[in-house]
Amino acid sequence: MVSIVIADVRIIPETERKRGLAVLVGWLLILTSFTLAMLTGEDVSEVVEAARFVVRDERGTIRAGLMMEQNEPVLFFADSCGKRISQYK
Repeated sequence: MVSIVIADVRIIPETERKRGLAVLVGWLLILTSFTLAMLTGEDVSEVVEAARFVVRDERGTIRAGLMMEQNEPVLFFADSCGKRISQYK
């Protein structure tokens, strides 16, 4: 018996990971609003409002968020321990 294992091992630059996470957050917000609209059976609302949006990993740790802090919008990304590693105001 012959087994072939193909692995794609790449080092992804920090900026690409941040950009990828930002895109993921955006798609999750869109998907969530669409799903909620479909579940309620009402017309799709033109506005989605919340005090904050967070993205959690499979363990429940917050890995990204979009919220207001000190009257300014903040988008942040966190490491696997939940510590903010970057944020944008």
